[in-house]
Amino acid sequence: QLENLEKKGQLPVSLRLGLMRQVTSKVQSLYKEQLQALRNYYGQRYEAILDSEGNEGENPQDVEARWAAAAEHMTEGFRAAAKNAVPVTFQDISKSKSYHDFDHVDVLQGLLKDMLEATERRKDEQSLADMALDVEEDDDSSLSRRKFHVPKWLERVAARAFVF
Repeated sequence: QLENLEKKGQLPVSLRLGLMRQVTSKVQSLYKEQLQALRNYYGQRYEAILDSEGNEGENPQDVEARWAAAAEHMTEGFRAAAKNAVPVTFQDISKSKSYHDFDHVDVLQGLLKDMLEATERRKDEQSLADMALDVEEDDDSSLSRRKFHVPKWLERVAARAFVF
């Protein structure tokens, strides 16, 4: 009897809904995997920009402006790629949210958090390098007379390194 219904193009509603739920579930899991791959890709591209040559000797405001523009570019690229990753047949379903949610906001927030951490790590590295250069330039006698104040962020970095 099921074969006769299939030949006519009619399946029982419960069977159609069950099949649609299973297919949608599989497609959604593939979509989540794709989002993770996109997060990794755009995160690596952003870190490559942070590590690019030309940061040395450049005005810190110019470097930060370039990093901000790169972050915006990576974010927009991720959004566009995430929207295009939803299969066309499921775009109407994702708008109505009747079966599953094809949302990329959580992964985008993770990407933004990763980019923020990478940026702060680079700023910390630059600050450490600048401090090391300042110390090398100072005279040994002036170092003994001067009180050395350790910044709070450096104390936190040192504490984290000590834990590891």
